[in-house]
Amino acid sequence: MNQDDINTIDFSSIDELIDTLAIFCGAIMLSLSTASTIKRDLIIRNFIARGMVCTQSILTLWRNNDAQGAWILHRTLMDRLFHLRSLIENDSFIEFEEYSFIKTYEARRNLLSDPDVSCKINSEFRKIHSQEKVTCPPKTSPDTVLV
Repeated sequence: MNQDDINTIDFSSIDELIDTLAIFCGAIMLSLSTASTIKRDLIIRNFIARGMVCTQSILTLWRNNDAQGAWILHRTLMDRLFHLRSLIENDSFIEFEEYSFIKTYEARRNLLSDPDVSCKINSEFRKIHSQEKVTCPPKTSPDTVLV
């Protein structure tokens, strides 16, 4: 598709489709109940919400003639879809949650230890990081057996 094709697209019909998709996604997220404490439901809700935001961002980029950026987000959206499918098929939500927690903690630790970035981080971020430090599981080597 070239630049002229992008300029002739009727975005109002695409907007309507995405609005309808947003309503459908909202209904699915409500059916998973925001009061649910099951990790599986929480992770699925987050995947759906982030996927919807990504879809809206794709349209925004496309509308602004950034086809390359839109395709990059499209690939990201497809990755997210296949990842969610894998989590469901393998019922590996707990492992995903633990892995995500550890990776988030490590990323925060790396930010706080970088002298160029550390001085620009607000105190609320430091507070959250220090609270999670207590509950972070210890790193283990592949040879370590936890009893």
